[in-house]
Amino acid sequence: MCKCCEEIKFIKEDLIVATNIRRKIQVQVITKSYRKNEKKPAGIIHFSSYDLKYCPVCGRKQ
Repeated sequence: MCKCCEEIKFIKEDLIVATNIRRKIQVQVITKSYRKNEKKPAGIIHFSSYDLKYCPVCGRKQ
């Protein structure tokens, strides 16, 4: 199990949430552009959110 899977499992099972609140776990694709020899990103683009069905790192089904 990768670190991302462990964090997803923690969010789904161990995070305390009131029973009357509905949860929906989603992921968002973000791209960052960097200039040479600079640490600060030159541009960031956010895309739509998608339902989390697979781990984005290792591909394991959630």
